[in-house]
Amino acid sequence: MRKTKTARLAWKNWKLRYKLLVAFIYIGIIPVILIGSFSFRASQKVVLSNTKQYTMEILTQINKNLTAKIDAINSVSLSIVTNQQLRAKLNESDGLLLGKNRMEIEGFLRNIVISAGDIGEIIVIHNKGNKYWTGDGYFAPEAETPSLLGK
Repeated sequence: MRKTKTARLAWKNWKLRYKLLVAFIYIGIIPVILIGSFSFRASQKVVLSNTKQYTMEILTQINKNLTAKIDAINSVSLSIVTNQQLRAKLNESDGLLLGKNRMEIEGFLRNIVISAGDIGEIIVIHNKGNKYWTGDGYFAPEAETPSLLGK
């Protein structure tokens, strides 16, 4: 009880300037701090929610784009596998016809690469071990060919 009496006496002895400063702190700064922290937390939740939403939208769009690209590649692969002319050329690519057929097969594959747009190179490995590709680069040394064919 004595402490509160002393505190009251001390408050009464303060100069008006200090009393106004303490009143300003209670009336002005404390509510501003409370409102500011509340606003910060609310805006933080909104920003996190929007970030999650935008991230999910971006991932969905990337998934759609990748699916479209993979579908296009699958379509080209299927068209190569089911093309009867190409199969006939691959099957008769023995002996003297090998050079002419190779040029026709690789020309056919280059035309697919040009028309597809998103495909940079096509490689076909025939059951007989012959390799046909549209690029000028290096592909599958002889030692790797049996493992690629599953032998």
